Amino acid sequence: MHLESLTKYSIDYVFDDLWPRGVEELRKLGIPVEQEKAFFVEMIGKPFTGAAIDREGAPCALIALQPHGEIKWTSHFAATETGFKNAWLPLSIFLRKLSSRLAKDGGTIQVRSAFGDGDVRQWFEVMGFQYRGYAGPCHFYSKG
Repeated sequence: MHLESLTKYSIDYVFDDLWPRGVEELRKLGIPVEQEKAFFVEMIGKPFTGAAIDREGAPCALIALQPHGEIKWTSHFAATETGFKNAWLPLSIFLRKLSSRLAKDGGTIQVRSAFGDGDVRQWFEVMGFQYRGYAGPCHFYSKG
């Protein structure tokens, strides 16, 4: 796996085969799939964004960290099921390093998820995030 810049092609590729868990998460959070896709399109060319490319050269995940002021960030992530299952370890290592760098520089990264237990919670904890609780449809995790 390696990272490339976000492109319309990589966004279309991932969203055409979006992991059903991702679709369910967006539904629970009240975010239409097309709205999330449009967000990624708006992030093309911006820093702290990228498309994970699998061994076969296909996009398998999208990552975007959106700044809110100078020290707060919100993460966005979308993946295909096969892509995520094949690339979860390098993706986790990359996200842990990137989020640790931003947190080290005084920033706070907040992640919200529709899921707060099991393998999802464990994944966030492996990346160094702490579970902060549940509010509305969201479970919150943060680092920094």
